[in-house]
Amino acid sequence: MQIPNVLQFTWSWSRLPSRRTEIELIELQKMLIDYSFIHSESDSWSCNLQPNGLFSVENLTHQIDGKLQCKQSGMNKTMSNKLLPQKICIFVWRVMLRRIPVRVELDKCGIDLDSLRCSVCNDNIETVEHILIDYAFAKDLWERVSRWWNSSIPIHSSLEERFKGIRGNVNPNLTNTSSVFRQAIEWVCGYVIWQNRNHVIIRKKKGNGPLALMEIQTRSFEWLSSRSKKVKIYWNQWLLNPSYFGDLGWHQRYFSSID
Repeated sequence: MQIPNVLQFTWSWSRLPSRRTEIELIELQKMLIDYSFIHSESDSWSCNLQPNGLFSVENLTHQIDGKLQCKQSGMNKTMSNKLLPQKICIFVWRVMLRRIPVRVELDKCGIDLDSLRCSVCNDNIETVEHILIDYAFAKDLWERVSRWWNSSIPIHSSLEERFKGIRGNVNPNLTNTSSVFRQAIEWVCGYVIWQNRNHVIIRKKKGNGPLALMEIQTRSFEWLSSRSKKVKIYWNQWLLNPSYFGDLGWHQRYFSSID
């Protein structure tokens, strides 16, 4: 029997809600249980996000994005490297905002997971830092990139430091071109690490360090050689040491040595 003016709920689920959703639903019902809905011909629902009072998902999305950008002051613009495709720049921007779907970030969004441990190695909590820096494949690949660049990487470095430049033995004579090249390679390295993580989960394909390094070398060569207007890049020299091309004076020294 229904009691007049008392709010009652009848649900018809297409699938059962998760435990988290169920708890939130119970809390919502508690908030509404004492509210009296009295029927009237003049009663109507109105959304105050728009002047016309109509609700739309698009407008709500704009409102949420605006609030998020206020909280993320200084980080709401996409990071950019003119030598790389936009998809790499967007990926790095999402990394710096902790917006790639690792388990910790998914849990923050209210998605129920059986575990927060790394889906690749199961040795630690799956954070952005763990996937891109700390787990074994990532460490090995960063070391390979470091040796290729003829540099070194500190054992303890933050995500911000890693994607803004590998800290270590930096040649003080290198120009700004070198910094742009170096950043491009680091970003491609992070992108390849993330792709490897997804391949392990989806395709059950184990990562291969030498092949991953070759992918970084090939992709970065294709993108940088086609986009760089100041420096002509040659494949054989690129494989030996990419930092060589960062110094704009290399052309003169190289051709002088040939003569």
